[in-house]
Amino acid sequence: MRLRALTLTDVRQFTRTVRVGGMADGLNVLSAPNESGKSTLFEAIRALFFIPHTSRKIAPLRPDVGGNPEIALEIDHDGAAYRLVKRWGKGALAEVWQGPRLIAKSDAAEAWINALTLPADEGGPAGLLWVRQGPADFDQGSASENKTAQAIRRDLMSSVTSEIEVMTGGRRMDRALMLAQEELAHLVTTRGAKAGGPLDLAKREVEALETRVTALDEQSRALREQLDRRRAQRKALADLLAPDEEAARQHRLSRTQAAFDAARDHAQALETAEARLSLAVLALTEARRRQTARQQAEEAVTALGARMAEAEDQQRQSRAAAEAARAELATAARQL
Repeated sequence: MRLRALTLTDVRQFTRTVRVGGMADGLNVLSAPNESGKSTLFEAIRALFFIPHTSRKIAPLRPDVGGNPEIALEIDHDGAAYRLVKRWGKGALAEVWQGPRLIAKSDAAEAWINALTLPADEGGPAGLLWVRQGPADFDQGSASENKTAQAIRRDLMSSVTSEIEVMTGGRRMDRALMLAQEELAHLVTTRGAKAGGPLDLAKREVEALETRVTALDEQSRALREQLDRRRAQRKALADLLAPDEEAARQHRLSRTQAAFDAARDHAQALETAEARLSLAVLALTEARRRQTARQQAEEAVTALGARMAEAEDQQRQSRAAAEAARAELATAARQL
């Protein structure tokens, strides 16, 4: 018989269904912190094999909050897979399943389960081999059962003690010590790990791996920072490409273009005004030259009177134009 999986419901601290599976051939080690329920699993296996489902002495199995303890054990036996189920308390039952088929229940199931192990007086599980946590008590059963258990353990202790004495005395012990020392010499010297030995190589490999882990951690940190920057840039790009933001940018661009066109028109108007002012200045200069010529040639005053009047009229027009140009220039300057 080989154990394969164990399922508990309402057993001590396990108020919910708990399953422990994956038990393989050979030695299986269950490792967990203290008070996590390892002993409860062992006691559950013991209860399934040795406590009838009709028993009312199940207080040690029942949780503090109450409930009906139920234990299912999956085993391999004689080349077939079986599932043994027991429930105590309300709805008590005992069942044996072979695959999907129920092959025994109630008292027949109890007999089938009992046949898997021998009773204590016939060499069944004894305390030395069936080790429970805590002190080994001999007052759990009847007087005859306790006496049989004591005798079995005494015989086992005698046998084991004899084997230990044979091993720890004489040449066997010397041979064992010598082999142990030879194995140790491959690993260490009086100064520590032997150079080039397995332990030294293992330490070097650990150091190399720790160095690589440090380098990979640094690389991972740098890559994480780059990924963060990339995410930030993608978010900024997504914000820029958002429809609302694009429409706002187009609106601002249109307003800026309109302002630019207005400024360009004002600049052109200013250039035109400046050109007119230049022409007016030239006209004024010419008029003054003519006035000087008239003064120098008083004899031509009469003949040139008409022309002088015309020149004066032109002068007045030029001045008006100049004033208008200056006004336009001032207006344009203020608008810029």
